Parts: sequence; C-alpha cells; structure tokens
Amino acid sequence: MTAVTEPFESHFAGPTGARMIRLQPSATCGQPVPVQASAADSHADSLRDIALASARLERLQWEMDSVEEELCAALRRASDTSVSAAALARAAGVSLPELEDYLQRPAMEPAGAGSYFSIAGL
Repeated sequence: MTAVTEPFESHFAGPTGARMIRLQPSATCGQPVPVQASAADSHADSLRDIALASARLERLQWEMDSVEEELCAALRRASDTSVSAAALARAAGVSLPELEDYLQRPAMEPAGAGSYFSIAGL
C-alpha cells in the first residue's frame, strides 16, 4: 500500500487531530488513515497561515481606510458648523496638526453616500 500525494484541500485533521491522507489501492475502502505529518504538510500549513494572515491584514487595512474617511467626513461636517479646532481635536483624540491634516484631505466619497462599515442601520 502506497501513500499518494493529493491536493492540499484533500488533507484534513482526523478525530484525534492527526493529519490524514488517503491511501492507494481500494483495499482501504477509501477511509483516511492517520500518518505522520511530513515536511510538505508543514510547509503547506505555513503557507496557508501566511495567506490567511495576509487576507485578514488586507481586510483590516481596507476597514481602517474606510473608518478614517468617516472620521474625516465627520470632522469636516463639525468644522463647517464652526466647532472650534481644539474641541474637534479633543473629541477625535488627535493633535491640532493631525486635525489639520484630516481636514485638508479631499473627500473620498460624496457627502451622504454612506459607508460599507456604517452603523446607521443598526
């Protein structure tokens, strides 16, 4: 009986957490058999972990950009109603130079367009 290499997606953890692969011939009736994790499994796990972490980081960066734009829009609206710069900076938790940077950024979306991360619907 010989172990065969299958695509990464076909590997799965068994009930005891042991790595499982399918063995060639049909004498096993297609039942997974526990085997020692190989270096290839370890590399595949590492690459999967890297891909998942990278995707999560990308999602969080997108979310941060969106929320930062919401902050800029809120600061612009408050500034338009003559709220003092000191009060805006204090409410936003930023310094006056940071506040000025936020207020000078161009708007990324039309006013009132909303955001994917808006909590207005909750």
